[in-house]
Amino acid sequence: MRRHTNILILLLLTGLCISAGAQNNPYKIDDSLYPIFQRAIKWRTQPQGLLIADTLYAEATQKKDKKAQCLALTIPVSFYLSTNNYEKLEQAATRAKEEARKNNYLQYYYSACTNEINCLLNNGHSLRALQKAEEMKIQAFKDQHEYGIFSCIFTLGNIYYMRQNREVATEYYKNALEYMLKNLPDQDPTYMYINLSEYYRDKGEGEVALEYAEKAD
Repeated sequence: MRRHTNILILLLLTGLCISAGAQNNPYKIDDSLYPIFQRAIKWRTQPQGLLIADTLYAEATQKKDKKAQCLALTIPVSFYLSTNNYEKLEQAATRAKEEARKNNYLQYYYSACTNEINCLLNNGHSLRALQKAEEMKIQAFKDQHEYGIFSCIFTLGNIYYMRQNREVATEYYKNALEYMLKNLPDQDPTYMYINLSEYYRDKGEGEVALEYAEKAD
């Protein structure tokens, strides 16, 4: 599961929307805030990261950079996921989701949802994780948010994988891959091809495994 968690943390930190005050950095936030965000990412699994995130949020608020505010709130979510502290993560995720929805950066809303679910899985609460994922799915289709829809499909795959039902998990992964290729062409599908290749290799279906492995290259 650690492989999936790391992937989803990377997805959480991927900037997909461009803010009105875009500057010359990959996340399109105020250039003066970008070095602070870089430090926050570097320390996101350490307590220092929380302090840096607080500084980033305060500076972003002063500069009225709404995207940077949302990014600042991803750091506590990452920290509490790394420490498996679901109570604190839920609080951090709630704040991140509220900020993301208020400022219309819904990719961070769905990233927070995903990481709540991952923390539940890491702590062995797969049934509650499944309930959360179904709620996330309803909201994603209501929002018609492509990243949110992809995330809930992929996350359902992770849940069934952790519940030892690899066949159902693989169907979700295949659906997530198909949806990504159609609706999120800028996303890298390599890790999904690798996961599917491993599944079919373990089943003894070498030709299918090779087909997915070749697509990952």
